[in-house]
Amino acid sequence: MLLTRKAFFLLLLTAVWLALGTLVPLATALAAGYLGVICTLLLVDWFASPKPRDFEVTRTHDERLSLGADNDVNITVHSRIRRPIEQLTVRDEYPIEFQASTDILTQSVAPPQISNPHPNHQTFRYTVRPPRRGDYRFGNVNLRWRGVLGLMVRQATFPKAGPVKVYPNLLNIRQYELLARKGQLAELGLRRMRRLGNGTEFERLRDYQSDDEFRRVDWNATARRGRPVTREFETERSQNIMLMLDVGRLMRSPVEDLAKVDYAINAALLLTYVAGMRGDKVGLIAFADDVTAYLAPKQGKGQFYRMLAT
Repeated sequence: MLLTRKAFFLLLLTAVWLALGTLVPLATALAAGYLGVICTLLLVDWFASPKPRDFEVTRTHDERLSLGADNDVNITVHSRIRRPIEQLTVRDEYPIEFQASTDILTQSVAPPQISNPHPNHQTFRYTVRPPRRGDYRFGNVNLRWRGVLGLMVRQATFPKAGPVKVYPNLLNIRQYELLARKGQLAELGLRRMRRLGNGTEFERLRDYQSDDEFRRVDWNATARRGRPVTREFETERSQNIMLMLDVGRLMRSPVEDLAKVDYAINAALLLTYVAGMRGDKVGLIAFADDVTAYLAPKQGKGQFYRMLAT
């Protein structure tokens, strides 16, 4: 329990009555009565204010936090009382290695409406930015609220500790997937382009042009049409793509808030995801002085998650 400024001010007024008691003996008795009234008000505020059991606290965030990105963390407070709560303050115990957008979140909680008799709830949002990959752990959630009379502040700790894993940046991949489903990849600067003339997969027949290679001429079609006809080819699909990732000592040097190797891993994962959606087989070789990891080329999202776990 913490006393508010209002309570301290009321208690300090007792000193005024005691000072007057040096001149007027009756003032001393009035000071004792005044102090008794203030103590009674403090007890009323204590018993009338919400109890810790009147709140239910939950923390939600992604199962996998993304490295070097602002990850949303939501603290939802459910209130079982039917009156407003002023200055409800939440302090979450996030991993000390993380950078957070704020340490303390304060809001007011309105009472539940008549049309909605269920307990009211308020969501507190902030972001954390992990500096490195690995396993971390969230701590408890601390809640603080004012009493009904505003004379004291009560607080409680809710056991919400739990582990969390930090992976390479997955937010860019989610953005790509969302835009791909909406057909809005152009917003990322991506354009679908078919490179004709290269590769070995047949695409179409067209009239011969002066800069075409003679080996591209389809003589059978030329004989049928009575004019030169050229074959066009496109780049092969379902190709094998091998990513070679340098994880040596020089890649550990930082660039801004991340190491070089983390930027390379993020780029490799995004390329793996995009190539997998296009039907290509993607493999990985991670090396320093020697090969530290190897994944044979495979198709599908399973390969992406295997690479993520590696």
